[in-house]
Amino acid sequence: MAPIELTIPREREFGAVADLVLAGLASRVDLTLETIDDLQLALESLLEQEESDEVLVIRLDVADDGITASVGPFDRETIEPQLAGGGDGNGIGLGRVLDTTVDRVELTDRDGSCWVELHKEVVRA
Repeated sequence: MAPIELTIPREREFGAVADLVLAGLASRVDLTLETIDDLQLALESLLEQEESDEVLVIRLDVADDGITASVGPFDRETIEPQLAGGGDGNGIGLGRVLDTTVDRVELTDRDGSCWVELHKEVVRA
């Protein structure tokens, strides 16, 4: 399946659009509801991390072994500590949420910017 790329404003309301696209894609490849929920929670948590006027790009790649969501661009100095921390004392931190919802999180550099890659192993319904 060809990758799907979605470009949205960073405003919170547009996270629902990403959820809708992800759910549609996941249903086409016969994923369990648990897998879809985990991916949606991971994406929502990541989308809430940085306020900016820039657009956010989400690229979804489906392979036999799982789904990879590449999300960016982010400011590395801002996102890296959030991914490393388990919490800020006021609740559950981004790193902890992602560790419990996806199988692998990586920071990558693409076109001079920092991107977060979320990989979830496929569990088919």
